[in-house]
Amino acid sequence: MQQAGKRATNLLQPSDLASPGVQEFYQTVNQTARETFLGLAACPEIDWPKILSPSKIQLSNMVFEQAQSIVQSLWNLSCQPPYQAQFLDPIDEKTHHDSVLMAYDFHLDSTGQLKLIEINTNASGFLLVSLLEMVHFKKTIVNYTPLTALKTSFELALEKWGADPKQNVKSALTDEDWRGQRMLPEFYMYQEWFKSFGWDCEIAESKDFKFQNHELTLPGPSRPIQLVYNRTTDFHFEKEIHLALKNTYAAGAACITPTPKAYRLLADKQRMTEWSRPGALESWKLPETQVQAIQSALLRSYTQVDFESSDQIWSERKKYFFKPRRSHGGKSVYRGSSISKTVFERLMSEPSTIIQEHCPPSEVDGWKFDLRFFVFKDQIQLSVARMYRGQVTNFSSDLGGFTLVEFT
Repeated sequence: MQQAGKRATNLLQPSDLASPGVQEFYQTVNQTARETFLGLAACPEIDWPKILSPSKIQLSNMVFEQAQSIVQSLWNLSCQPPYQAQFLDPIDEKTHHDSVLMAYDFHLDSTGQLKLIEINTNASGFLLVSLLEMVHFKKTIVNYTPLTALKTSFELALEKWGADPKQNVKSALTDEDWRGQRMLPEFYMYQEWFKSFGWDCEIAESKDFKFQNHELTLPGPSRPIQLVYNRTTDFHFEKEIHLALKNTYAAGAACITPTPKAYRLLADKQRMTEWSRPGALESWKLPETQVQAIQSALLRSYTQVDFESSDQIWSERKKYFFKPRRSHGGKSVYRGSSISKTVFERLMSEPSTIIQEHCPPSEVDGWKFDLRFFVFKDQIQLSVARMYRGQVTNFSSDLGGFTLVEFT
């Protein structure tokens, strides 16, 4: 995006890592993090320069306004009865609470228009981005508005489920191999943050939950769990190791959030292929202004059946990105202009492959970046850029990662 690029000036380079100003920034980050989230004592090694960037990206307020309009339109779509009737599963019937920590990821095209890359229900980064902003703006956790809004989101989810968030809630954070996750510090940060509410909180392997007598528990002496902050990427709890979570969700026996319901309605990449079909958005009784908002942001997405043959797809491949329907974190994502014939043929043998129009990310001073907006229901709570080198966001370059965005 040329306009955004002109305003995203003086981005720091990896060679600047040893400079006094940068070193001071990371010392402040580490000190602030460990004073604010005491649980980080269990996470001694944190490679901050690959997670948080000292750079700033400036964008027009119009970009934020576009994002808010798109988010509101897609949320309204997800609430339409004809739409829900088409995509929800009977297992979702007892889920009445809304998902916390949804995230909408965008690129900016050459005209400054946001283009939706994907929607996430297990998005990481909110607390890390909060830490980044608190350092930049010299805020504390007490007067930092996005965290107040996020706390309210968890409380509303619990209330809709049927618990009193002002009581000593029994909560758990979970993922597969959570100790091996790239965003491991955030697990300890959430645990500490939940405890500051007066809640009990455990971090658990998702395979360790047990469900019996309409109660979700973990090994050892423990009260039944009321809230699960779910970071797994087994979005429908289809693996055998997640049977306890699946049965709990089906029974409505705990407030599990984010939910498979939200994934089905918005984050499943198959939805983008359905939104791309002519007349589909109108058929779900969406107002015309919201149809236009979604269409303006939509990167047209297809499956193989939308083409005459795989030969046609191959001949047009440079226009597309190829990704599995349930990919996450940039895994198994291929740019059509560089895909090999062997990989292409393998993807064509998998019916779940999504073929999406390619919109390159903004690029400034050798850095690429996309934009992430953290959302509850139809409201943006926090915004950030993810700065990287290479094909996809990977948090592997010094002075890249989550980067402050200033809308002016």
